[in-house]
Amino acid sequence: MLLKLLVLALVYCLASDETVLSLGDSYTIGEGVAADERWPVQMVKELNDRGETFATPQIIAKTGWTTDELQAGIKEQELAEKYDWVTLLIGVNNQYRQRDVDEYRQQFRELLKLAIEKADQNPQRVIVLSIPDWGVTPFATQRGRDPEVIAKQIDQFNQIAREETELLKAHYIDITKLTREAADQPEKYLVADQLHPSAEMYRQWAKLAADVILAPETDHEPNASAVSRRGDFQQIQGGQQICNPIRPISAVLRKRGWQRNGWQRNKFRMQLPGETSWSVYGCF
Repeated sequence: MLLKLLVLALVYCLASDETVLSLGDSYTIGEGVAADERWPVQMVKELNDRGETFATPQIIAKTGWTTDELQAGIKEQELAEKYDWVTLLIGVNNQYRQRDVDEYRQQFRELLKLAIEKADQNPQRVIVLSIPDWGVTPFATQRGRDPEVIAKQIDQFNQIAREETELLKAHYIDITKLTREAADQPEKYLVADQLHPSAEMYRQWAKLAADVILAPETDHEPNASAVSRRGDFQQIQGGQQICNPIRPISAVLRKRGWQRNGWQRNKFRMQLPGETSWSVYGCF
């Protein structure tokens, strides 16, 4: 039986690389850095370096976009029916243009719901990043902008994003503090325009997002508590999961399987005579 399960894990889980859709503005398109230095691209590289198999992310973002402009931009793009992960970072231009916070909440909520829809209705496959604080940059200083006012407004927009994200049970990452902590090293953390983040700052964001993706599987399965008995196996049901072609085998001795391309994952727990219990993952 064990051999059969391992064979099934290989045969049925040979799917294509995991996919990522990244939505945002200049921070996501990487204004001022090379294409391979954008944070979603660095995130995928980080994941692949750590043994995962991710395709190049699809990025829908443009410098200067506000929430409504991102919404319009998405409509002009050809999207897949679903993605394994979706990221969202938007709002700095709403703040910069002094747009209404209630408008931001409504449009951010709509974007977040779209992100969840594209993540196969799984909010645990959506990552929201907070708005960086551009008020600490030389760009803001040179233009006579008050950093305390900007910080207060950024915090207000971020509070809205956090509330909406937590309400829908997606992941929220605070990168704002990183931009504030780096304020005294603009030569390291900013590009030539003295406003947008450098590849090194993006690397830090990418690592935080990769850590979310690599978190234990149960962190991505809010409905994984329903359990049924089938003979000598215990099947834990919950949420559509997709399988990694490598991880189902490593999961025999390790911790988890992965969502992959629409295959339904079934997780079995087994006790062999004289052995400790462990998990085998198959895709059916």
